[in-house]
Amino acid sequence: MLEQAHPGDPLPLLPRELFRPAWEVFLHALPQPAYFRVPGWILAGIAFNEVGGDPPSIDDAAFVKRMMFDGVDAALATSFGHVSMQVILAAQVLGYHRLKDERDIGNILYTLKNPASNLFIVASYISMLHKYMGGGHWGDGEARWIAAVYNGGLEGWKSAKAQRYARDFMAAKPIVTEILGGK
Repeated sequence: MLEQAHPGDPLPLLPRELFRPAWEVFLHALPQPAYFRVPGWILAGIAFNEVGGDPPSIDDAAFVKRMMFDGVDAALATSFGHVSMQVILAAQVLGYHRLKDERDIGNILYTLKNPASNLFIVASYISMLHKYMGGGHWGDGEARWIAAVYNGGLEGWKSAKAQRYARDFMAAKPIVTEILGGK
């Protein structure tokens, strides 16, 4: 029988474990110290939590469908990248005040689809959240909050879904720190 991450959770940790070999290579490529002084385990933990999502072709199809039928704002809420991030959030992190045209949107999509750039944007966002919290010690409580905000946003971080995401993030900490060699 598969062990569940938390009693009552419908899914065990096993599916993420299936991606472990590929992510070990990816996570070892993290610069030390990690981007923006984000501890490697926090950045890698968010990445680990995002593993196994939709393949890029699904992201592309969702974006096109939303652009055609739901409008630009809905399309910009589509997430892309190995470490999923919404297009509009990535644009804000990169300093865009508004996306002026298709070229701006294309640049953001290209950046999110590049694994190294994607990780850079995610680290920048995590660093911004850390500064929002006062920029002090990178403790487990702050890391859990950052994970909840990463999933639910500043408005929805208290939701059950965002809190489950944060719990899964913390449950994966031993796996992630082992992959990173204890860092």
